[in-house]
Amino acid sequence: MATYPKITVQHLLDTYLSFPDGIRQDLGASSFTITLLVVKYYLGEDWLKTHLRPLVSRPEFTRLQLADPAELQNAKRIYIQSFKTVDLGELLFSLQEVDGFCECITRMKTERFVETGLAELDFVRMLYINDQKFRFI
Repeated sequence: MATYPKITVQHLLDTYLSFPDGIRQDLGASSFTITLLVVKYYLGEDWLKTHLRPLVSRPEFTRLQLADPAELQNAKRIYIQSFKTVDLGELLFSLQEVDGFCECITRMKTERFVETGLAELDFVRMLYINDQKFRFI
């Protein structure tokens, strides 16, 4: 089972400060880039390519969409898919201290359908923000 050194707020700040001015000045671009780095850190580049890469024609729950944002329906789809990615990054960062987190990540790397792992993380978030005692099993 893999173990991961924790990502700290200082790590995120240092990463943000290392960005070129163009990305750092665009809060949307910088926060999304940090999100992708957090996801990549925990789930790996292969996971990103398999589940998020927008240039793959196979639809998937988390697949990022590239389309003409001028079209309202496409803009909405792009926003939803981007939100799912940012939410995943936030879940990984916020729940990294929970007992059994590494086992959850290991499962997410091998599951065919990402919805299972996302549902587990979402449920754990509800317990976590309500100060319930729990651990991943």
